[in-house]
Amino acid sequence: MSPVRSRSVLAVLSIVSTITWVLTLFGEVWGGEDELVAGGGAPNDRFTRSFRFTFMGSAPPPPPPRLHVFMPINQAVAGQRFCRSYLSAVVNGYEPVLYNWDLEGSNREMQKAKIAGLRDVLDSYLVNADGSDYVLLADAMDIWFQLSPSFLINRFNELEAEVVIGVDKMCWPNDLASPDCTNVPQSPLPSWVNANFSEGVGAPRWANSGTVMGQLQHMRPLFHTLAEIIDSPSYASDNDQAAFNTLLSQDKLVVDPRYRMFWSSAFDTSSVVWMNTPYRPDDIPDRITPWKLYPPLAHHTLTGEVPVVVHLNDVPSKHLLEDWWGKVWFSNPLPQFQDIVRNRVRDATLRVATASEVREIPLEKVCRDHLDYW
Repeated sequence: MSPVRSRSVLAVLSIVSTITWVLTLFGEVWGGEDELVAGGGAPNDRFTRSFRFTFMGSAPPPPPPRLHVFMPINQAVAGQRFCRSYLSAVVNGYEPVLYNWDLEGSNREMQKAKIAGLRDVLDSYLVNADGSDYVLLADAMDIWFQLSPSFLINRFNELEAEVVIGVDKMCWPNDLASPDCTNVPQSPLPSWVNANFSEGVGAPRWANSGTVMGQLQHMRPLFHTLAEIIDSPSYASDNDQAAFNTLLSQDKLVVDPRYRMFWSSAFDTSSVVWMNTPYRPDDIPDRITPWKLYPPLAHHTLTGEVPVVVHLNDVPSKHLLEDWWGKVWFSNPLPQFQDIVRNRVRDATLRVATASEVREIPLEKVCRDHLDYW
């Protein structure tokens, strides 16, 4: 196939994927008998499907599983990038809990603490939580949430997996020739999606430890296992991601191959465009808003998906944390978006997990110099 024809085919496929995604999202938000509670809605809702059936008998239905979001962060580095990540969570209806807030140490020590800290939080803060509750681990400095929790939970359940981890196009930091890299399942995506990459880079199929999600009953033992791996004298890496690749190669995890839950930017920034989308970040039911007034979201042109979470994870992509700020809907300067954001963050708090409790700190106290909402 000639280069010109190849580019034409890719362009057509990209357009088709865009149209398909728009129709899918309309259905995901507004269609079907198990219509999702879409948009941010009230920040304290339980982010579950609005079931349209009546429970038989007099017993009340069991409460739906909750979503617990945890972000590791040391207060010494909680600057503008952290505040923007936290803002993205709050305005989309998430209620993150921070841990390792008072911890200091070397990069290796902080990487180990990311795993050990969450292990301890799951054993203490969530000791009495239901095993069916969902747990999400998300990095705190380079992640933006762009869709509400209902989308995340729905897409997690689609994969029918115990634990789902973000996906990368390169096996790092493990030895590329090791079983940790070679034994990972192949990507289900067609080969043309990943053509013309350099050596060592290919289809998205390896672990990215910046986003991990599962039910509590599976996440708790997983993080005990991860802590044991990282504490082992034979663990040579300074990064926690090597341990996740080891477990991925042993079929203890699965990745999100189409970026429906999480998108990692490494070797893939050219695949993303920002476009207005039929997504309501508030509770207004009007479906006839002019297209240009719909909120802009990151759209992956090769898979036709709008990820719930955008993760600008590699060093060459870090500048996009500044360059792309102003594109995603909650940073967009249009008044209809900024009014929503201002109302949701004005009285928001940081929830910080300690050994014995979760204390609250006004978001304004930490982020006033980094966000313009007070």
